[in-house]
Amino acid sequence: GAQRGEALAHAAEALRADPEVVLAALRQDPEAFIFAAPALRAERAFVHAAVRQRGEVLRLASKELQADPEVARAAIAQNPAARAFVSADLQQSISAVPGSGDTRGGASSEVAGDKMLEELRDRLRDVQATGDLKGYDVALGDVLLKGAGRRPTISSIVEELFGVAAALAKTAEPGRLAEACLYSLFLFSVSTSQDEVRVRRGSQRGVGCALVLGFGGGHVDELEGQASFYQSLGFDVISLTPCLGPAALAQRQRDRVVQELREALVEGAGLVVHACSNVGMGCWINIMSAWSACAEEPWRSLPDLSGCLKALVFDCAPFAPVVEDQGKAAEPGGAAGLGSGADQGHEMLVAVMLGCMAGLCRRHAPGIRPFVLAQDKGFAKVLRAAAVSGSTLLAPQWPEFGDYAKWEQLDCALRFPLPRLFLYSARDQLFPPELIEAYVAHTARYNSHAPIFTERCERSPHCKLWDAERERCANAVTKMLRAVGVLTP
Repeated sequence: GAQRGEALAHAAEALRADPEVVLAALRQDPEAFIFAAPALRAERAFVHAAVRQRGEVLRLASKELQADPEVARAAIAQNPAARAFVSADLQQSISAVPGSGDTRGGASSEVAGDKMLEELRDRLRDVQATGDLKGYDVALGDVLLKGAGRRPTISSIVEELFGVAAALAKTAEPGRLAEACLYSLFLFSVSTSQDEVRVRRGSQRGVGCALVLGFGGGHVDELEGQASFYQSLGFDVISLTPCLGPAALAQRQRDRVVQELREALVEGAGLVVHACSNVGMGCWINIMSAWSACAEEPWRSLPDLSGCLKALVFDCAPFAPVVEDQGKAAEPGGAAGLGSGADQGHEMLVAVMLGCMAGLCRRHAPGIRPFVLAQDKGFAKVLRAAAVSGSTLLAPQWPEFGDYAKWEQLDCALRFPLPRLFLYSARDQLFPPELIEAYVAHTARYNSHAPIFTERCERSPHCKLWDAERERCANAVTKMLRAVGVLTP
């Protein structure tokens, strides 16, 4: 795609001034617009045709055309995220609403008039009027908890939320409300399967249970490799991508997980936890904290954790900085758990936020491209501010990416040293192998009695181990489970 766009840069002037040639290039790469002849880029009819084909091209149009109501409406109708590139003066007056463009057809246009979607829009407008920072999360939760037959499609909700976030970022002083909106959208995007919990039953009750916790921006479908492997061992399998927002859905998912654990951990069955990336491990730390405390329902209905927890698999995890001179993991708190310093941590969180949002859009709203949105200076500024303050503004019940200092306390407090396997890849660019190996060494220092197993794969990108090197992963897990007596040789 990009090569087609760049090829236009080297084309003859006559070709770069030919509307049909440039529009054909735009179908391959929206960046081709910048190589069109200047006179063509200034031509209203051509830009109108271009944004009807690729709405995000509005970002590259002149200020005058970004303020043209007809051009702006056409761009938003094709791609709701194009609202971010509409002139500030036009933002409030433009009538086109994300998700309501009749040129897109299909399910989105059919649900645009849905009463529940209208209710969501009304609720979001109320949030903007009152300045309630938690209002976006609450409104989204209320709509998503409605019956499946009554609520809008996820696609229309995603389009609506991105439209609101982009519009707020375009205002003169976006402020805390824009940051809260964008961070709420990020938390929603962490699980593209929302609060779904998938259960596979083993061949025999009481053999064991595997709890598979997925990675940020992923779907429970992407855990089928791990889930089918554990089921082949005879285990009951509970798999999910942790839902971090809205809070109401996250709570419903946690309640379902506790219910399924209670049903699976019978007749002395042991538990194996398989945590993918920092989101999966963060979810496990939060579950372990509540389970160990057993201070309230539903956690006190579960069997004793120290008695049933048998092994832990780190799958492409963790990204946990180590404070070497103190011999412990860094304290949590938003991005602090994501890098060796505040700036590095915030930049890492920005990348995570964009990655999760892109995953949500690929599945539910492919016309929206978060990485393109982030090229807008206003949107990028709010995104970075949300990475710094979002967690504080919303004050979620659980640390989003896990409190590793708390994890180490809980780990050492278990009655029996917990065997653990670190599965990672030499080709992981997000969580490089040196980072994982540093944490392995740190683990041996803080918990010298814990059996540690490692498997360094060679070909897999981040969180794709079970797609690219399934047999190697399966053999490594089996070897550990046999070595520690969970499986008989």
